[in-house]
Formats: sequence, structure tokens, C-alpha cells
Amino acid sequence: MINRHGAVSAETAAAMAKRMLKIAHTDLGLAVTGIAGPDGGTEEKPVGLVYIALATSKGVKTAEHRFLGDREQVRIRASQMALDMVRRHLIE
Repeated sequence: MINRHGAVSAETAAAMAKRMLKIAHTDLGLAVTGIAGPDGGTEEKPVGLVYIALATSKGVKTAEHRFLGDREQVRIRASQMALDMVRRHLIE
């Protein structure tokens, strides 16, 4: 997966979330992968690019986000968006 799509990709996030669902024996599997910076970004995958995936027994939803700010701000925004994804799933 990582060799084909890279560590920061929707496909990798989805695979991580599905694996978490399976190994933790839970109703939800949540995964976040991204480039928080300050280094590591490229033109194709810039600093602030984050993929979030939520896996359930019905499938996997992925979302791509681009957050601005320093490393800590990107990490906080990504974690809050991941929790919001769970919240939105629970109120559906």
C-alpha cells in the first residue's frame, strides 16, 4: 500500500482505519496520516496535507484536508477534524 500510494494518501488512511477496526474489534476504526511539517512536504503533497479515514462495518469514508499553520497547529486541526468525523457519523 505505502509503496503504491505513499504513507500520506487516502488509500493508506483507509487501510489503516480498516485494520484498526479489525484488530481492536470495535465498531469504528479511525486513522489519520499527513504531513505536519515543518519539513517533508512536496509540491504534490505539501505540508498541511492530511487524510482522515473512518471505517465501519458498512465501509470506509475518507477525507482530504489541507491545514495551514505550524506543526502543532496542523496536528491539532487534524485531530479535531478526525473527532468531528466520528461525531458526524454517530449523529447520522
